[in-house]
Amino acid sequence: MKASEKLLLAGGVLLALFGLFMILGVAVSMSDRTSKDSVAGDVAGLIILGIIPLVAGIWLFRHTQAGVSRRAFQFREQTVFHLAKQHQGTLTVPQVVEESGMTFEQAKEVLEYLYHRSFNEMTLSDSGETVYRFQM
Repeated sequence: MKASEKLLLAGGVLLALFGLFMILGVAVSMSDRTSKDSVAGDVAGLIILGIIPLVAGIWLFRHTQAGVSRRAFQFREQTVFHLAKQHQGTLTVPQVVEESGMTFEQAKEVLEYLYHRSFNEMTLSDSGETVYRFQM
């Protein structure tokens, strides 16, 4: 994860926490009717200082996290293409796991994704193992 992405994630968390803190503050202010603030002012404060930062913080966090996940998947995908080239277009999940450091689930996910995108064909070997054949 890049430093800029870590900053964006931290910013999202801080923004969301600020929004939650402000929502709590406005809720306390609204429940205290001895306050001279108007209900309209309290509602505006709730929306502007609470809800908008909360929603923006959550969106920023999730958006950044999705980008990190997408980039990691693309890296795994490129690794599989590189391995396929080294093995004359024929790969199995255990082979990818052993040579790439991916988990079994990650390797299987990438190979099946590429299969569904028609980058490879899936067959069964005589031993019953799934073999992925890439067109090279």
